[in-house]
Amino acid sequence: MSRVRFSIVIPTRERANTLQYTLRSCLMQSFEDYEVVVCDNCSSPATRDVVDSFASTRIKYVRAAAPLAMSDNWELALSHAEGEFVTVLGDDDALLLHALTEASRLIDASDARAIRWAWMFYNWPDHPLPTQRHCIHIPLGSECYLVRSDDVIRRVKSNAAAYSQLPMIYNSFIRRDLISELRARTGRIFNDMIPDVYSGFAFASLATKYLSVARPMAIAGQSGKSNGQATLFCKSGNEVAEEFCEFNAKAGLAWNSRVPHVTQSISATAAQSFEQFTANCGRSNPPVFRERKSLAEAILLDLKRHPHLSDVEFSRCFDIICEWCSDDPALRAWLVSRYGVRGELVTRSPDGVPVRGFNGSWFIIDGSTHNIRDTVAAAEFFESMFGGCGRPIHTGDAERHKASRLKQIVREVLPPVVVRAIQSTIALTTKVFV
Repeated sequence: MSRVRFSIVIPTRERANTLQYTLRSCLMQSFEDYEVVVCDNCSSPATRDVVDSFASTRIKYVRAAAPLAMSDNWELALSHAEGEFVTVLGDDDALLLHALTEASRLIDASDARAIRWAWMFYNWPDHPLPTQRHCIHIPLGSECYLVRSDDVIRRVKSNAAAYSQLPMIYNSFIRRDLISELRARTGRIFNDMIPDVYSGFAFASLATKYLSVARPMAIAGQSGKSNGQATLFCKSGNEVAEEFCEFNAKAGLAWNSRVPHVTQSISATAAQSFEQFTANCGRSNPPVFRERKSLAEAILLDLKRHPHLSDVEFSRCFDIICEWCSDDPALRAWLVSRYGVRGELVTRSPDGVPVRGFNGSWFIIDGSTHNIRDTVAAAEFFESMFGGCGRPIHTGDAERHKASRLKQIVREVLPPVVVRAIQSTIALTTKVFV
C-alpha cells in the first residue's frame, strides 16, 4: 500500500475552541493526497467531539493515556504519521489554502528533503497581550531558495537571524528519511523540552541544505493557551506555563545548563535547544567568550522589551545571567561594566501597540476591522488579498541568492559607518552597486 504524500500532525491539549479552525483549514485544501493526525494529550471529551464533528476519513485520532510533556506528545503523534513528508501544525494554527499544492510542486521541482516556509501570524482574541489581540502579520515575500544549513545555523547562533529561519518540523515539510535518521542518531525525534526549536537545529544539521520559501504556507496562531506565549510572555503563575514545566520535569526533560535558564527570553530558548541537540549528538563544544557575550546581550534585549516582567523578576533573571558568567572573570567584568551590578543600567522599554500598515517586509493589520476572528478567516483574507492558489511560488536563482547573502553578511560583520563608506565609494565609481 503506497504512502500518502503528506501527514499533517496536530498535537493538542484542551484547545477544542481553536482546534476546530485548524482542522477546517486542513480539510479546505484542494490537494487530495494527505492525512491529518490529531494526537489528543489526554484532553476533556470536547477535543474528541470536535474531531468527530468533521466526520472525515482523512482524520486519524490518537489519544494519550495520561498527560504528557509537549515533546512526548509530539513523539507519540509522529509515530502515527504515515506520510512521505510530515509537518506539525499547532492546534491554534492553520494551513493556508495553497499550502499542500505548492509544497508538492516544489518537492517535485527540487527533490528537497526539507521545505521551510515563512509564517503568517494571527493573534487570537484571547492573546495574553491586550495590545496585540487581533493583530495579523503577513510577510510579503514570494520566492524560494536552496540554502546551506551551516550558514543558517551560524547566523541563528550569533543572533543575526531568527530561529524560524531553521527547518523546524513546525514550519516545514520534512521527508520521512530525515525523521528516521534523527531517531536513529539520538534515540527519539524530540529529545528536548522545546520540540519545535530543537527540531529546527536537528533537521538543518542532518539535511545540510534545504528549500527556504519566503511566502507563508501556514498561519502561526498565537492564543492565550499557547505554550510558547505562556512561557515567554504571560505573567508569573500562568496555568499553562506551570503545566508545561511540570510535565517536562516528570518526563526528565531539563533546560541545558550551558545556557542561562531564562524562560522569558526567546534567545535563551533557542540557544538551549541548540546546545541540547549538539549534546545529544555527542559533539558539543564549550561556547567561547564572543558567543557567550552575544547570547547575554540577546537575552537582556529580550528582557528589556518584555511586556510583563516586573522589576523583581528582571532582577532575578539578571542574577541568573551573572551566575552563568561567573566562571569567566572577563565575561563577568564586561557584563557588570555594561549593565551594572544588578542590571540597573538597563533601560526597560516594553513593546507597545504594533504599528499597522506596510513596513517594507510585512503587511500588518488589525483583523477585527475586517471581521477576522479566527485562523480560517485569516487564511481566506490572505487568499483574497494576496492569492496563493493560482499564483505559483517563484523558484529563485541560487547564484543571485549567494550575492544577496554576501551583501547581508558584509552589513552584519562590518561597522555601519564602514558599510556606508564602501557603498558611497562604489556608487560614485560604478553607479551599479545596490
